[in-house]
Amino acid sequence: MPALDPTLVVGSFNAYEICSLDDLRCGFGTYPDVATLATHKEDVTLEVVGSAFPHLQLQLGLKNLVVLIDCEEISLDDLVAQLSPLLQSTTMTKIIFDAHRMGAALASLSLPPLASVLDLQIAMEVTTKEYTASFTSMVSRHNLKPHPHPHYLQAFKKPPCSDDVVIRAAVWTSYLLHEAAKPIRIAMASTTSAWRAASMERVTNAMAAKGVRTLSFDVEQKHKFASYEVLHHLRPSSLAKSTPLVVHEDMGDVFALLPPEFAAPLQTPDVAANLLDIVLDLGRRPWAWVNGARFFLLPKDEARVVCQNDLDLIVDRVGGFGSDDRAGLERQLHRISAVRNRSNEIIGLTIREDKNILFLGEPGCGKTTIVREVSRQLATKYNVCIVDTSNEIAGSDGNIPHMCVGLARRMMVPSLDKQAAVMVQVVQNHTPEVMVIDEIGRPNEVEAARTCKQRGVRIVASAHGDLRKLLKNKPLRGLVGGIQNVTLSDKTAREQQLKNDGDSLRKTVAERGGAPIFEVIVELRRGQYDTWRIISNAADAVDAILSNTDYETQVRTRTADGNAFLFNTEKL
Repeated sequence: MPALDPTLVVGSFNAYEICSLDDLRCGFGTYPDVATLATHKEDVTLEVVGSAFPHLQLQLGLKNLVVLIDCEEISLDDLVAQLSPLLQSTTMTKIIFDAHRMGAALASLSLPPLASVLDLQIAMEVTTKEYTASFTSMVSRHNLKPHPHPHYLQAFKKPPCSDDVVIRAAVWTSYLLHEAAKPIRIAMASTTSAWRAASMERVTNAMAAKGVRTLSFDVEQKHKFASYEVLHHLRPSSLAKSTPLVVHEDMGDVFALLPPEFAAPLQTPDVAANLLDIVLDLGRRPWAWVNGARFFLLPKDEARVVCQNDLDLIVDRVGGFGSDDRAGLERQLHRISAVRNRSNEIIGLTIREDKNILFLGEPGCGKTTIVREVSRQLATKYNVCIVDTSNEIAGSDGNIPHMCVGLARRMMVPSLDKQAAVMVQVVQNHTPEVMVIDEIGRPNEVEAARTCKQRGVRIVASAHGDLRKLLKNKPLRGLVGGIQNVTLSDKTAREQQLKNDGDSLRKTVAERGGAPIFEVIVELRRGQYDTWRIISNAADAVDAILSNTDYETQVRTRTADGNAFLFNTEKL
């Protein structure tokens, strides 16, 4: 194929705009075609402009030329076939800045993993400890020449591009290679192998997560956020690793409560490992929730239903229920809940195996489990007191709490209506640094929590619903500051009317009533057990809701090994 003529000559280098497969197969400068670039041992800058194929422009910068590949008229298979040798070449190093910007676009190309990549943003994080280090900060820190076109990432339009867009793209790729990469490569010379490994892992992660960052906690920087790839390859001693989970199943005690024919099908390993609830209702077939699905204990015997003797046997072995119709086993975490008829007779039982994780969520999501683990972790450093109304956090109705709460102290509550009083008594008598409460659900408990906070006690608690539902719950909305109606002046009302695009004039508006008791809210959702939605400023979120706008949350999704998490923001 004949060589292409340059689209433009920009300074001392030629710029080639490639818009078709034939163009890709042509030569340019001293290179026969794009594919043969892979055989050269040199650096090449890589930039991707656009959101997804085919609306992309790939920019390659070499010694004295720039190649701009417009993907609109090139098939995906042809593009991948031509570019794969270059992107997978181990002899030609690809220089980029911030793989996350181009992660989603690269993912849309269905490319194999990139080889021999150096991400300049990673080098910046090593020196600044800032995982979002900007291009501008890199220019400043390394005393580089100012970029002639700082707003270089133009919205991609159909080819051919205007001369101005070609010039900007050409100058950018040349600048990245000739001005930025050289001094940083010299500064990172002693750790180039680790830098390269971190860069390639970042590109892989960014493509898999479509541009979402993978972060971890930096131990040496007081557990600040840091890029997982940087800690993993360049500062492994500072990577906060997840503690292996130790599960205290104790399922034998639960199975011992049941009639033998009910217990037998639950004892197989795959069923026991995923067991959540055992449901026994009078006159109905016995069943359980296993791995999110209904599991009948006697699938071949539909005539066998739960009888009163089955329930009486379990109640006798448990030893009775509290005023909240819940019971526990000595030094165990399992919970047995009763269903009564109008005569106060027990006609149903739910036996729960504790495994789910939540702070704020709907019933049955496992809020108690995470509160329990928080208690154990905090108790290694602080004086932690657990206000345990139903004995679910520390387990059992006995005097000795379960080992899972570690050194935390458990304060038992005689009945639900006494929980608020016990909360205040704990502060007065036991000087806790942290108080842990499972399920705040009544107005007097909200006021008790406010009193505890005012006395300098940190509080960890759970409640039902999410933030929006909490604000609609009048007894509990005080947990996040409450709501009060405010009368506006005529001038302010008109300003608000204009701000809301001419809506009806409102003289009275709802505002947050005061400072939230809980400054940080964690929302979790059933089934998304590795994802937390963290509201770091409850006051701002409440204000946004009351002004009919969305609030921002941090979305953190744990990786499979538990040592990192994907980090993104979301509007709710």
